[in-house]
Formats: sequence, structure tokens, C-alpha cells
Amino acid sequence: MKFFRNIFSISNSCDCEKKIQALQDEVNGFNNRVNANTHNIAKNREAINELKSPLERETINLDDVELENYSYPTTYSSYLSPRTNRYGNTVTRISDHNAFGTTSNRLGNDYSQVQSWNCDETLIKLAGKPAFIIDAQTFEPIKTVNQQGDPRWSNIYPNIIYGVSDNNFVELDVNTNQRRTIKHFSNYIRITLTSQGNVSNDDKMVLLVGQKSNGQYLIVYDLENNTILKEKYMNLSNLDWCSISPKGDYCLLSYNADGLGARQGMKRLDLNLENETALVNANAHNDYGLDADGSQVIVHIRMNDEIEEGYALAKTNIETGEQTLLFEWKHSEKGSWGIYGAHISMRSNVKGWAVISEGCCPNHPCLPREIFAIKLDGSNEIIRIAKHHTDHRAGYYHEAHASVNRSFNQVIFKSNENKQQYKNYESAHAFVVDF
Repeated sequence: MKFFRNIFSISNSCDCEKKIQALQDEVNGFNNRVNANTHNIAKNREAINELKSPLERETINLDDVELENYSYPTTYSSYLSPRTNRYGNTVTRISDHNAFGTTSNRLGNDYSQVQSWNCDETLIKLAGKPAFIIDAQTFEPIKTVNQQGDPRWSNIYPNIIYGVSDNNFVELDVNTNQRRTIKHFSNYIRITLTSQGNVSNDDKMVLLVGQKSNGQYLIVYDLENNTILKEKYMNLSNLDWCSISPKGDYCLLSYNADGLGARQGMKRLDLNLENETALVNANAHNDYGLDADGSQVIVHIRMNDEIEEGYALAKTNIETGEQTLLFEWKHSEKGSWGIYGAHISMRSNVKGWAVISEGCCPNHPCLPREIFAIKLDGSNEIIRIAKHHTDHRAGYYHEAHASVNRSFNQVIFKSNENKQQYKNYESAHAFVVDF
């Protein structure tokens, strides 16, 4: 009834009919979501809640990793021609500027913190506008879709991509390429999910930033019930990104300045946007997900002086703030530095692991240009997956930004293979490695 009360409380202004229609569309859309195929939704949610244990794969301890002198490849990939890499994994280039008929569109994946596979892993979405939708089995392009801002696959609807458009939270049906407004935020000029924000694992909660004439607000949005739970004016001028936590019970904020003070590092708020707690002292690459025991954690790169102490990564418990050091590689013992500048992905439904794509320096002998998975128990156990071979100096969209799939058996990443022709494109190609 709250929707209809809103409708009949609108004043008799000149745009009354438009407001009524917009609200009625919102009502209809909400009802459509409620009346969706509840069996499939329940099945997908059950799969999400029963997060899988890691499959048995060959691991190696960092102590047993041999140092290497890295060199770029001298032969290059071919589109849709799988190759077996040095670790016995199959690598396939799944995009091609000539085959796709474009030299300007982004043909890589979005980012390490953004899931590229839909919830049943039948489709892969590439970045760019329009975005190419790829068959996840054959890697053949199916279509392009006119995706909205901050696009994120639904975790329960295989054909739905969420996003924002002006001051609307919207969904795109990739089957029909039709966009529908879920919620119109009439009190705001625009809203954003931010570049690294995600919906909760069960598709119930979202954290948004809303812009008004007097500044920015955080908005806790209950997507399941289409209701704003809390909105609060905050000084977000130094905000890098924000997101709801994986379980939908905390708000995460990451600022552009290092430190533990106001608007520094990473912070945690409750759903009332109160009780701010400092979690991480650095604005470094990171991702958030579930540990082996089901607790929510952030895995992040440590600050340079901390890396030089001997641990390149850390895991911070979102609920308790407890930190566990990861990736032990002490210069005094190894005679070389560990990884710097890596990206992190925890987009998988498998608990207790993160995928890392090293992105710093090819002359570092420790896992140069490597994509690997690391176990989050501090054991230093890793799974070696691939070399990405990209030269990130060609531009931001040429960084690897490796992102793991939901089943923890494939990784998508970008690479220009250090080939000048590919480095001239707006973005590098997309690759998928099965491991």
C-alpha cells in the first residue's frame, strides 16, 4: 500500500501524470519481481548459502617457488584457439577487435572486484558500451547489450544485470535488451554503486551514493523489499568506493588517503550508518568475500613499508577487525622482494581463497606477471594459474585485473601480450584460463 499512498499524495502539478506513471511502473516492476520464478530463485539462493569448499588442486608453498627471470612471449595467441600453459591449464583468448568489428570498444573484463559470469555461469559479460555477451561454454559472442552505469550481474537471476541510470536503480534483461527501473530516487540528482561496489551475495542489499544539491549521501537500499532503510549526509569528497558487505550486514567505505583517521583507509559502518570502525590503514587494491569459516574478510595489499617487512598481503576480518598476514616473502631471507601492485579477486562462491594478479615489475623474480590463488589461512599455499603477459604501461584498460568465476575453476583477465598492435587498442583482449 505504501506505493499507492505515494501515488495519491502527489500534488496537482503539471508533471503529475508523469510522476504517477513512474511510480506505477515501479509498482508493476516490484510485483513482477515478486511473481518471478520462485523455484529458480530459491535454488540459486540455496547454492549461494551453501558456499562450496575448494576442490582438490595441486598447490605449492611459497617457500618452494623458484625465482625466475621473466621475459615476454615471442609468439602470440589466436582468437578462440586454446593453448596449454606451463602449469597445464588451458588458456583461451575470447575477444578480438577484428572479429568483433571494433577498435575502440573495451573488449576485456570489467575489474578484479566485478564478477564477469552470470549466476548460472552460462554467460560472460565484457566491459564497454555496448557490452558483448559471450557464451560461457563456447566463448562465442552472442549479442551486445546497452548496459547501464555500474553494471553488476544479479546473483540469483541469470539474465539480469543491475546498475544505475541518473537517479534510478535499474535492471537490464540481457535476453530482451530491455531496461527497467526498479527504484526511482526522486530526492537525488544521481546515484552510483561506485566502481567497486557490489550487491550482497543474496541480492537483498545495496549501498549507494546519492548526489543532492547540498552534497553526497550514503543510501542503504533494501533491494528485496524496494525500500530505503537509511540515508545520511556524509563528507565523501575523498571516497574511492563503497559497498555493502557480502552478507549484507555492514557498509564498507574505502578512501583515497592512507591512515586510520577520518576519511582515510577502509572503514566499516552498520546499516544505520553509525558506529564507524577503522579496518585497514591503506587505500590499496583489495576485495571482500568469505573466509573458510564463513566470516566476512577483506584481502588487501599492504603498504610498501609493510611489504618490505616481509608480508605482501593481509586478511582483515570485517566483523572483528582481526588481521592475518599473508604471502610471507622476507627480503632478508629470499634476497628479493615479493609482489607489489597486485589486484585481488574474491568473486567466487568458494570460501577461503583469493585470486591475485601480480601487476608490478617484470624484473621482480617472485611470481612476475603471475595469476595465482592463495589460501587465506596463512599457510603460504598457492595455486599457480597463468602468466598474463600484459604490459600495463599501455593504459589502465591494459592491466590484467584478473577476476575469478563463481565456481573457482576459471579466471578471466586482460592481456595485450606486449604486442604493439594490441597495445594501440583502447583495451587489451580478454582471456579465460581453466584451472
